[in-house]
Amino acid sequence: MTDKRNIYLVEASPAYGKNYFLPYAVGTIAAYAFSFKDILDTYRLADIIYTRQPIEETIRKMDNPFFVGLSSSVWNFEYNKLFAKRLKEVFPHCYVAFGGHSVEHNGELLKENENIDFLMHAEGEETFLALLRALDKKDFSDIPNLSYRKDGSVFTNPISASEKTDYPSPYLTGIFDKIMSEAPDDIYFQSVIETTRGCPYRCSYCDWDSLKTRARQFPLDRIKKEIDWSAEHKITFIVCADSNLGMYDRDIEIAKYVVDVYKKTGYPQRFQSCFAKDQTENVYEINKILNEAGISRSATISFQSMSDKVLKNIGRRNMSSELFTDLMKRYHLLNIPTYSELILGLPGETVDSFREGLSQLLEAGQHSTVFVHNCDLLPNSIMDDPDYASEHGIISVVSPINKYHCEITEEDVAELSRTVIGCNTCPVEDWIFTSLYADCVQNFHCLGLLRCFALWLRFEKNTSYTEFYSALLDFILNNKNTLVGTVYDKLRKQLERFTKGETTAMYHDDRFGKVIWRHEEGTFLECLYENERFFSEIEPFLRTFGIENEIFDSLLTYQKGIMRLPCKSDIKLRLPFDFHAYFNRIYVGEYSPLERTEKTLHIFDTDPVDNWPDFARFTVWYGRKSGRALLSKAEYED
Repeated sequence: MTDKRNIYLVEASPAYGKNYFLPYAVGTIAAYAFSFKDILDTYRLADIIYTRQPIEETIRKMDNPFFVGLSSSVWNFEYNKLFAKRLKEVFPHCYVAFGGHSVEHNGELLKENENIDFLMHAEGEETFLALLRALDKKDFSDIPNLSYRKDGSVFTNPISASEKTDYPSPYLTGIFDKIMSEAPDDIYFQSVIETTRGCPYRCSYCDWDSLKTRARQFPLDRIKKEIDWSAEHKITFIVCADSNLGMYDRDIEIAKYVVDVYKKTGYPQRFQSCFAKDQTENVYEINKILNEAGISRSATISFQSMSDKVLKNIGRRNMSSELFTDLMKRYHLLNIPTYSELILGLPGETVDSFREGLSQLLEAGQHSTVFVHNCDLLPNSIMDDPDYASEHGIISVVSPINKYHCEITEEDVAELSRTVIGCNTCPVEDWIFTSLYADCVQNFHCLGLLRCFALWLRFEKNTSYTEFYSALLDFILNNKNTLVGTVYDKLRKQLERFTKGETTAMYHDDRFGKVIWRHEEGTFLECLYENERFFSEIEPFLRTFGIENEIFDSLLTYQKGIMRLPCKSDIKLRLPFDFHAYFNRIYVGEYSPLERTEKTLHIFDTDPVDNWPDFARFTVWYGRKSGRALLSKAEYED
């Protein structure tokens, strides 16, 4: 055959400013298929589309496509379906295949969409290769993980995962060379690497390992070469796509290698991964290595829920509170930021259990960063099974997907998600209230606007975190004429509309740049933007707790003083109490009473910015996991 058939692969990912992920998913299947001579002789990889480009414009640039494969995830599934439709209008005889996490393990998508010819389920390397070899014979019956049409019917072959991990690397085989050479100079690429594939756990909300495969290790030599490749190509950010980095002892060696490469080359400047749930010593050592080198923002200690009932329902087990408290202390002593995650909407959760769960995290010392995520129903997850949903009374709503920290752009089609907004134990009204409460804790405690008062009351007045933040939310909702009352009334109405499918849960305000924010980040920015008004209007609430006037006034001065702001490079506070040392002792789990001392505290920002868009980006987006919203660097002048 003299004329090779053109293959196009599409992995349209959202842009984070000028940062783009190299299309690892389609890169892996291309690297494997094109390692075989018969594929090289028959096909040509004409292009890989890695950005969400205008569809008609992209199709016009195609040269007689024979086969187009589209990697489908929640952030591009609707785009891909529209792409397939318009592609078939121009090239009706082109084969179209869908793969990726959003492709359910059945043939329903083929029944619903005549523009798609094949579905590739689960891992794609073997299926893609076999499919390319079978297109002439049109016999697809022996190809694993494939759905296809035959004689007007849809067939799905047995679905399983491969045991292989010695697939060729898309980086090392040159799959991305064309992308890198043709990209504009102002584009920055981020790479994805796998050290293992698969997950030993079966959390009901997760689609990570729907086939119950064992975790398999990739060759260590390949991993190191991919890290070298990333550094040679000045990749600033590597994402490790493992489900549980730290599960194996060799993961410590990998972390050391990343740091060694960084010290030699200056790249990567950041390395991020999901960490193992039950290998705390390995995870601690990895985070210590990465943070000491300055290439990790924080360590993840995730829980999803603190309720035993919920954990049973979702098939998950947490570490003990005692171990978590000890870990938090160890990380704090090494000045390693940490963050934890909870999921709102899990079956079995109630308003009270969720509030207490948040308090448990704070009690254990997680004061800096807690993320509360909505629970989305993912294809191929246990929670998406109709029987599971019926058992737990799960209520969901379809709405445009939340594209946090992406720039606002004009798009051909909106992506959709299915968010859980209620269940047997948490009706929709309770879900809205719990969302407001979660926002309240993330905004005022974790991002720090009132953290000092919450800590003082907890340690000196035995006021629980649940009591403080419940009272705060009650004050906010009953004082709509205040700044914070207006902000949260707007959020409440937005959440009510969200549960009806009328809007998203995202936040945007041009004052803080053309970026989409999480709603708790939006409420924080609005309160901080008018911080003098905020503190003035919240003061009557804070005084209801009976704090002695001298301490109250000093505490309020200190709380306001440590908030990072644009154009605020430093501040000097002359206070009768040493609040700075007091709170630092609490953070490392070594409480002792407040000391009366007359000193001048010089608090300063080593990297100040002079405008709100940059402030929001560097403090709330880039710096949230490292607790950047509060100024922590300080020294005494006398």
